[in-house]
Amino acid sequence: MNKMVIWFDLDGVIFDSYDVWDQVVQGILKLHGVAYTQQIKEELWRIPMEDVNAYLLQLVENSLDENELERQKMNQLQSLYRDISLMDGVHELLSTLKAKGAVMYAVTSNYLELAELGLSSHHLSNYFVKLFSSLDLFGSDKNREFYQFILHQEQIDPANIVMVEDNMNNLRIGHELGIAGVYIEHPNSPFSDENTGIVSIKQLSELIPILEDRK
Repeated sequence: MNKMVIWFDLDGVIFDSYDVWDQVVQGILKLHGVAYTQQIKEELWRIPMEDVNAYLLQLVENSLDENELERQKMNQLQSLYRDISLMDGVHELLSTLKAKGAVMYAVTSNYLELAELGLSSHHLSNYFVKLFSSLDLFGSDKNREFYQFILHQEQIDPANIVMVEDNMNNLRIGHELGIAGVYIEHPNSPFSDENTGIVSIKQLSELIPILEDRK
């Protein structure tokens, strides 16, 4: 496993953060008399990160401007990410992989500041050689350009990478670039291997045997 490179998504893979985002959005909408419905929740999962503010402003009928919305959202998120919960088995997994010589990257579509807060609050930063945020670099969700940027900057052979994600669209993009994928199952992003070789797991403890098989 010495030459294996692993790209870990953070939210939903390392951070148990689904409820955090629900809590923030629900709080903002409640202030403006808007109920946080299942339909809104599913739409927020579906749309790109860069379109979230516009969607929320539409829901509150532009009763606040984008700067104020961003301020309210970030104040709450910063507080919550300082005490973010981890998915089960994170410390054990990262410690084991580091001992085996794996080279690990944190690759997120979240705000860079929030990713850094979450990692540092649990003393996880040193497990990762680098942290990349598509929102910070390109102002967008993860896409082909973002992944190619990392490959070029880090001079990594895609054939040596395993991407661990909870979003099938991101894994499909990785597959097109020659990157193997492991999907952490999530109900809002149904699993379908589509002859891509993407592997599905329910919990992080299942990851080590999959990586061992690639040696």
